[in-house]
This record gives sequence, C-alpha cells and structure tokens, in this order.
Amino acid sequence: VSHYIDHIQPAIDEMAAADCHLFVGLDPAALPEECSEGSEHDLRRMQAFVRFRDRVTVEVDSWCRGQGVPDDALHEALQQASEAAAAGKETNGTILLELLAAVDDYGTFAGYMAGEAESAHGPPGAPSIFQVAVPEGVFPGEQLQVHTPDGQTLLCTVPEGLAAGKAFAISYTPLV
Repeated sequence: VSHYIDHIQPAIDEMAAADCHLFVGLDPAALPEECSEGSEHDLRRMQAFVRFRDRVTVEVDSWCRGQGVPDDALHEALQQASEAAAAGKETNGTILLELLAAVDDYGTFAGYMAGEAESAHGPPGAPSIFQVAVPEGVFPGEQLQVHTPDGQTLLCTVPEGLAAGKAFAISYTPLV
C-alpha cells in the first residue's frame, strides 16, 4: 500500500493545489445548505470533484497494472486498512481508504479540499502566494499579466536577475 501512496500522492497534490482555492472558507458540515445547482461556485467545485475522481481512477488502474496487483489483493489490503481504521490506527492503508472515500463521496472530497485550502491559503481573506514562470521574450523590469489560481488577473513586474523559465512568487488575496 505504501508504494501505491508514493505513486499517487504527486497527482493528488497537483490537483489539490490547482483546485483548493474553490473550497476556501467551505464548511463541509454545512454542504447541504451551501450547495445549490444554480451556483457557479458549486458547479466549479463539482467539476473539480469529477476531475479528481477520474484522475485517481486512472492512477489506481495504472498502478495496479504496472505492479501486477490483482483486484482481490488490493481488496484484501483495503479490508486490512479498514480494520486498522476501526481500531483507531492510522496506517498508509487508512490514508488510502480516505483517498478512495474522497473519490466516491463528494462530501468527503469537499472536506479534504477545504482542509487543503485552509493549509494553502490560511483563513478566508488571508493573502496567498503562487509561483509565476517568466515567459520567453519577457525580461526583468517588464510588466507581465498573470492569472491567479482562482482566476483573477494581476499585473506584476518581473524581478531583476530572472531569465525566461525562472519562477518568482506573487502574493494575492484569493476570492472567497
């Protein structure tokens, strides 16, 4: 199971970083009240869930095929992890169970992403930082239009000493 976690964690981290801004300030316990079909924010959250579910499914299938792990062996490992979780023990298997629960259940996924959002962005209204790579043909001192992870457009100045392909940090206040 630990090899599986090592394989899939980079994909999970990448997706969480890309979409956690959608969950800033979300209280997963209040999901039924916060979700409405007409809300654009909820549509974007649901799209993030579908991307997460599809990507994790592909990663699980890829890992199992690559390792030659039959379905029954994975099922047995998950059963052992479930028993460990019921006994209050956290193992790589219980982490895997939580991940797979997030694939099957929007509420679990939203709770995971709300936690990631708070870790990445702090409390609602707190400044956040993202990295910008200097594009080809743009030089230090020039202004550059960038888009934040939550879709805002900002104008920034490329710091001195940076060449194309090098990254620098931009601070912004995420939309809630």
